[in-house]
Amino acid sequence: VWEASDVITKSSSAKPANAQQQTDLALPIMTGSVKLLRLQESFGAGLSLDGGFRTFSVHAPGVLAYEIPSSSTALRGYVGLSEGAQASDNPHPSDGAEFVVRLKRTNGADLELFRRLINPQIRPEDAGDQYFRVNIPSWPSSQLLQLEISAGPTGDASSDWTYWRDLNLETSP
Repeated sequence: VWEASDVITKSSSAKPANAQQQTDLALPIMTGSVKLLRLQESFGAGLSLDGGFRTFSVHAPGVLAYEIPSSSTALRGYVGLSEGAQASDNPHPSDGAEFVVRLKRTNGADLELFRRLINPQIRPEDAGDQYFRVNIPSWPSSQLLQLEISAGPTGDASSDWTYWRDLNLETSP
């Protein structure tokens, strides 16, 4: 454990930060939240704290839709299938699920920002949290951000217990 008095400072080298340093080394702050606008789910959805992270559990197929501010610059977080979806004692394990992040603009134009098929049965490296970060193109007005989950390659949604975890919407100052 360290305390503030443990920090070594050299007053002779301390100087005001220049404009670039002020920007580059600024501490990010998180204020407010973006409320869920629409939820489409067939088998339930829920929120839990998993390892200290907010986890949105949504069985495929499902859609979470948010109206995001025009200052939004990126979305980051994790996607995955719950351990039970692939458990050895599961009589009908998941054949994977596909995650899509889509921007639906007010002018009707859709822009796919992210698509990832998660299938730990075929690709063991797909087990557990899978990190993603997508840039959100600037737009002069609010946009609809959709987080979509669909069944795996065979269209079978059995055991597609999917989640979005530790989602963070980045915005410009």
